[in-house]
Amino acid sequence: RALRRIASIGAPLASSGLLFSTVYVALGRALSSLSPAYLAALGVGHRIEAMAYTMCEGFAVGTATVVGQWSGAQRPARARAAAGSAARVAVLSILPVLLLVALCAPAAVRLFARDTVVVTAAVSYLRIVAAVFPLMAVEAVYEGALTGVQQTLPVLVVGAPCNALH
Repeated sequence: RALRRIASIGAPLASSGLLFSTVYVALGRALSSLSPAYLAALGVGHRIEAMAYTMCEGFAVGTATVVGQWSGAQRPARARAAAGSAARVAVLSILPVLLLVALCAPAAVRLFARDTVVVTAAVSYLRIVAAVFPLMAVEAVYEGALTGVQQTLPVLVVGAPCNALH
């Protein structure tokens, strides 16, 4: 019975992760068919974007913990308030990273690549994705909140199209 419950919570999260990875495999194939430089640019962009992603994942785990504790204590209003507070703090915390990535993208990319096409494409990629960092923060927080209350199917249902669009 416990194993079934764990699977029902974990399977949607695992499926979401697999879909996320599949999207990037498909994107990589598409980019490499255009030019290997574009695939290289995506790799460079991901290395730099990882700062924001890791930060958001930290907020997701923290939110899951706090929301889960409040929910377990039968305090759903406090759980909702904690999620809302975490979303605000996550967005405010990601804004300096957004500015840093958007403004320093050329210098940051040149730490990893010298090819002009790679640098130009990676800078464009970073400036586009930096604009959605606040949305990524909100998504991560509410994914964490839903995980904390063991409702992971909505994470898959909402996250799958968002990851495909991203």
